[in-house]
Amino acid sequence: MEKIILTDCDGVILNWESQFHLWMSDRGYNITKNSVYEIHDTYDIAQDRAIQCIEEFNTSAYIVGLPSFRDAISGVARLKEHGYKFIAITSVGDNPYTDLLRKINLENIFGSETFLEVHCLSEAQGKRSTLEKFKNSGLPWVEDLPKNAKLGSELGLNTFLIDHPYNQYFEDETITRVQNWEHICEILI
Repeated sequence: MEKIILTDCDGVILNWESQFHLWMSDRGYNITKNSVYEIHDTYDIAQDRAIQCIEEFNTSAYIVGLPSFRDAISGVARLKEHGYKFIAITSVGDNPYTDLLRKINLENIFGSETFLEVHCLSEAQGKRSTLEKFKNSGLPWVEDLPKNAKLGSELGLNTFLIDHPYNQYFEDETITRVQNWEHICEILI
């Protein structure tokens, strides 16, 4: 039986935020508030405009060139050496172009044999239906957004929350907060 890790992408294995901020800067937007998750709060723009910007970015060529997040390359490689395969579950959007670019980006960074599946979902769709396929499996689930970490925990997954300034408020004894992939490796290997 394969050892599988379920993982979000942005803010977990890919650095979406840094590239998005560059893209926004190129369009004349300035960050007005740091360390918040919501883009409309970060740029002090209307929520509808923030959603539009995210959708435009996620369907642009920028999405294929996202860099890795923190120590994801070494952590994922180490876990692969110990027999783990990955399934990505990401709310990057369900546009077919975005789906293709996300898969290319992951393969370019982590290799062609790393991900068994890549699920690109819309924010409105949410991750519940995909995560329910793994209900009560105890599989590791790595996430940065508290609501999705909580969902994984409620569905019987071994949930890890990657530490970010925007999730500091969240505490849940059923979820393991980790600083990086090395920390995950220490727990799983």
